[in-house]
Amino acid sequence: MIDGVSGFLFLDGRGKPMLAYQWEKKFQRSVEKYNKIYKVELPKITPHICRHTYCTNMAKSGTSVKTLQDTQT
Repeated sequence: MIDGVSGFLFLDGRGKPMLAYQWEKKFQRSVEKYNKIYKVELPKITPHICRHTYCTNMAKSGTSVKTLQDTQT
C-alpha cells in the first residue's frame, strides 16, 4: 500500500509498483529488440505516447474531453 492506495497491476521484483523510469526502460528494450529483427524500425515509444494515443482514440470515438480529463491519473 502506498499513500493509502493498493491493488497495483504491475509490480517490480521487490513487490513495489513499477515507476515511470522502469516502464521507459521496458519500452526502450522492446523497441531495440524489434529494431534488431525487422527492416522497418520503430521510433522511440514511451508510456506517455501510449497514453496520448489512447486518449486521442477515445476522443475520436466520441468520449467527452471532460470524461478523459477526469480519468487521467
